[in-house]
Amino acid sequence: LLGSPKGTFTHGATWGGHPVVMAVAMANIAVMQEEKVVENARDNASYFRSELDKLANAHDICNDIRGAGYFYAIELCRSRKSSELLDETETKRLVSETLPGLITEAGLLIRADDRGLAKLMLSPPLIATPSELDELIAGVDQILERASDTIAT
Repeated sequence: LLGSPKGTFTHGATWGGHPVVMAVAMANIAVMQEEKVVENARDNASYFRSELDKLANAHDICNDIRGAGYFYAIELCRSRKSSELLDETETKRLVSETLPGLITEAGLLIRADDRGLAKLMLSPPLIATPSELDELIAGVDQILERASDTIAT
């Protein structure tokens, strides 16, 4: 059939139900169950959220924290207390020029996002322990402190 004028070779894609991919996915799920990866994230999710809430309360540039489990966005503004948002130009500059360097300096693997208001996107590995979450929080605290200084100027 290959090259036949009457048909095409519709072999599918490697991610579309391919037997090898399905075997790998099943093995991955089995390991995640054995190592209780989901349980770890569930058990530590409320701790992570409470630490994020403390962080937000400590920084006036934190407008909102949204998310669940181990996936959160910290929305940034000029001042939460006075309800001052960043304009589009300030948001673009913060996300593209300021935050990448601050993230690198903090030694974190997170990303800044400018769809809508400026945000820091946090998604630690599902195996992260409370002490590892504390490291992430400390790094984000550093970023927010330095970003606050930049926004104020």
